[in-house]
Amino acid sequence: MGARHPDLGPPYNLRAETIVTDLTTELPPWIHSCYGPGRDAPEQLFGGYPLEQSFEEIRLHYTQAAMSGNPQTALNEIESYKQAKHALLLLPLP
Repeated sequence: MGARHPDLGPPYNLRAETIVTDLTTELPPWIHSCYGPGRDAPEQLFGGYPLEQSFEEIRLHYTQAAMSGNPQTALNEIESYKQAKHALLLLPLP
């Protein structure tokens, strides 16, 4: 584990240039849900739920919370998402 054969390229087929492009010039308005920076990468970029959710996932949580009479719970989750996105934008680029 951890050893690489020199002719196999970077581990998990990761390329720093691709990740930088994905998270800067091609960054969508919503954090990547289940963003995998390379083929066979072991984890999601930011550890998965609750930080990595799509617009549709947030909308589902809000709808479920509103139907149960507690939309504030979902609004709190959305605020957490906004904080996560802000933290993402502050990450230094390589």
